[in-house]
Amino acid sequence: MAEKLKLDLSLVLPDIPSERDACVARLIALLQAEGLEKVHVVHEDGSAHLCLHYD
Repeated sequence: MAEKLKLDLSLVLPDIPSERDACVARLIALLQAEGLEKVHVVHEDGSAHLCLHYD
């Protein structure tokens, strides 16, 4: 079963204006290329989080 880790996006990329920034898309693509099962942005409690699924 895949494990999940959620990171506050503002801590991972503090200088981005929104989760729609191209840096977020590049980071997601790079992390998936490194073998993570799924990487995406989720919204919780009014903030964006980077959600990482791994085995």
